[in-house]
Amino acid sequence: MAQQHLTSTQIVIGSGALKALQPIDRGAALRLGQYASALPENTVIEVHYSVKEAPDKSLPQLARVHAMMREIALNSGHTQAFVKEYVKREAGLTKIDETGQTVVRSFADCTKAEMTLAIEVCVNFARLLSIPISEI
Repeated sequence: MAQQHLTSTQIVIGSGALKALQPIDRGAALRLGQYASALPENTVIEVHYSVKEAPDKSLPQLARVHAMMREIALNSGHTQAFVKEYVKREAGLTKIDETGQTVVRSFADCTKAEMTLAIEVCVNFARLLSIPISEI
């Protein structure tokens, strides 16, 4: 399976300018400046970017499932690790191998269909916990 390189950074808006909390290239900074020009001061924007090497992957889905899991953990009191384990188990991304060990697949190795299922699990889990998902 092809490797996928995923990188993220955080940008803070302050004094009418963008300040990268981590390194970011000039082109990405210019696009972010256009996007962020209407946002209030001190807004933190989280940005994900990567080199996509496999056509059966969806980076927006990967980013969405991670954002949803983070939001569920934040609003439920569960740890992010627990939420991630729950989502992977419910989406069928864990199995027991021939030695009896639990094998957990990475979201980065999932197909679009598997990521769609993981997102559905997040939506259902959020609803079960009465966490509003319209903002996730």
